[in-house]
Amino acid sequence: MDEAPNFSGEYPNAGAMIGPAWRAAWRHLADGREAMKHELVAIMVVCSGVKPKTAENILSQARAHRLLATKSRRINSRNHMIYRRVES
Repeated sequence: MDEAPNFSGEYPNAGAMIGPAWRAAWRHLADGREAMKHELVAIMVVCSGVKPKTAENILSQARAHRLLATKSRRINSRNHMIYRRVES
């Protein structure tokens, strides 16, 4: 699954800003790569101009649709959310 999948119909890929943000996150997680939430949000913001909260919402929706999985990792006494693609 190389192309970023839609959640419902043509969403989110059809969006002028949301689409590029989602595709950038999906590409970043290719080949089994994992990334911290703040890293993905930064990539999405830079590549598309979405607001950080919008980027977080896209990631949350992808998780709800079981396209992304998360785990928590403790780093320097703080918990960080780590994302990865769910392989079908």
